[in-house]
Amino acid sequence: MQTARSHPHPLQPPRPRHPEIDVAKGVAIFCVLLIHADPLAGTRLQEYVVNRAVPVLLVLFGASSELWWRRHDEQSSLLQSGLAFVRARYVRLLPQVWAALGIWWALRVCVDNTRPNESVPAAEWLVAHALGYIPQVGTGWFVTLIVQLVVLVPLLRWLLLRAGTGPAVVLAAAIHVVCQLRILDVVDIVRALLHDSAHVSGFFVFYYSWIFAPARLLLVLVGMLLARHGMRTSPRLLLVAAGAWTTGYLLYAQLEDVLQRNLVLSLMDLPLTLLWLAAARAVSRRVGAALAWLGRESWGVYLGQLLVHTSFGLFGYHLMTPSVAIRFAYVGALFAGGVVWVLLGDGVVALWRAGRTRATKKQRHADEQREPEHTQADSHEQGVAHILEHDTVLASGKQHGAK
Repeated sequence: MQTARSHPHPLQPPRPRHPEIDVAKGVAIFCVLLIHADPLAGTRLQEYVVNRAVPVLLVLFGASSELWWRRHDEQSSLLQSGLAFVRARYVRLLPQVWAALGIWWALRVCVDNTRPNESVPAAEWLVAHALGYIPQVGTGWFVTLIVQLVVLVPLLRWLLLRAGTGPAVVLAAAIHVVCQLRILDVVDIVRALLHDSAHVSGFFVFYYSWIFAPARLLLVLVGMLLARHGMRTSPRLLLVAAGAWTTGYLLYAQLEDVLQRNLVLSLMDLPLTLLWLAAARAVSRRVGAALAWLGRESWGVYLGQLLVHTSFGLFGYHLMTPSVAIRFAYVGALFAGGVVWVLLGDGVVALWRAGRTRATKKQRHADEQREPEHTQADSHEQGVAHILEHDTVLASGKQHGAK
């Protein structure tokens, strides 16, 4: 197995964390709340910026993933570092998902006593949920997508190291275009292959193009390449990005075919992310600190708002009102749910760490109590051994004198 060391990177590793990534994530996760409450419906800001928050998050996910490698496992083999990456990401992501799902299942059973799909046994749903497959849980499709991408990122990095940037970009772009234009409808193919299994096909009732992870690899790859170049966005690059985005906007307005429009809009996400990062660097320090916190906790905020958003639906409250004020109030409710979920998680982690610290101190104290006894016993044994050795020497001397 070829190692990462055999592919030395010509650039110096970047700093452990880039604050603009966190700020950009914070803006993006707030835009997700706006998408779910929809107070800006019908505006160009909603269509061309707010609605593109998830693709921006995927580019930033790719950047964060590459930076993880630069901080941790540059010296390990590709297989070892890949397994370490998957393990580290899942340890960080899945426990929060399981906690949120526990609440969701309790609400689901208590409110309407049903499970997601009656054709699939509850035990199988529990297994699927344990693996992070939750597209039927409110807005859980994004969680399902990220869980898949965690596994695909090591393969994408392997392709980058073995084949180089050009082939990796061409392959990811080809998959992206095929999926956007539906030249091959991969989801229908998967469903057709599995149609004979009632249980498996029950899961795929909820499998749709949004959670087909390979279609998103181009976004992740662009983020990885940005991280490899230190997240640098020169004025010239930003000018090119602005021009590309404007050109895409004009082309999008002229097209009539829905699939072609979606393809152009998805490609506009790449220059938009560069502009998004530039804006993140330009915000004031106080606002930037708040957004950076939101970005660092974006996973918990997303899960918290998912629970709030889903709970409203379970209890029969649907946001059908045209009132912009009520919709903005709903944004506040989603935001509050996300923040409360993060704070609760921090509290649980703090209690767990405090318990571990107390247990460690207790064990250390017990070891210290036993140590004097061992020391006294060792000293006694050493004294006895010294006396015996002295007596042996004297006896030997007497025997020699007698001779």
